[in-house]
Amino acid sequence: MERNLVKRGLNRIILLPIVLSALYAAVLVWQLDRMLDSDEWVQHSSEILTLSSETERHIQYQESALRGYLILPNPIFLDQFHSQEQAVDSLFQTLHVLVLDNPVQTRRLDSLMQLYWVWQSSSRHSLSEAESQAFNATMSATTDSALLSQMVTTGTMSAEFRLFDSEERRLYVIRAREFQRGTAFLIGIIAVASIVVGIIVGLNARRQTKRFID
Repeated sequence: MERNLVKRGLNRIILLPIVLSALYAAVLVWQLDRMLDSDEWVQHSSEILTLSSETERHIQYQESALRGYLILPNPIFLDQFHSQEQAVDSLFQTLHVLVLDNPVQTRRLDSLMQLYWVWQSSSRHSLSEAESQAFNATMSATTDSALLSQMVTTGTMSAEFRLFDSEERRLYVIRAREFQRGTAFLIGIIAVASIVVGIIVGLNARRQTKRFID
């Protein structure tokens, strides 16, 4: 009889810490998974902002190459224009994949892409005309009009880029705060749960020890 009581007491002493540790680990793994998920979304927004900035920069380079060629038809400007064109198309494709989870950003990006394609078509037409005519030292009236039209379109694109980036920065701030809250919550769980588990295990060991003595 006494042997059975001792066995049951030892089992309780051993099993309780194991059960509590398993629950403790499960809660930590759950919270850690949430934190990692939040961190992934933060990195996601950061990547979108970086690519958006890079896309706008390449469009600006392309615009500069277009202006340079319309003012002074040098083949170097033409090569720069087409090289930037390939880079912008690739960046837009990457951005489109990244924002598929967000319908609002997807619509904004589609609008940006449409504007760029309109500008791109108009720019190619201007380049084609520039290649087919001889230029003086000063810009012709046609060239001046073409540049003005390009500036209006690029100004609209810049405004769309600002809206796109503004929305993504808002999401970045929200996701970063969620990650910070998750980190603080995890630290709190570790601190509180460690104390609670220690107290429960200690009290249980004391109670079982007292039973052995009795």
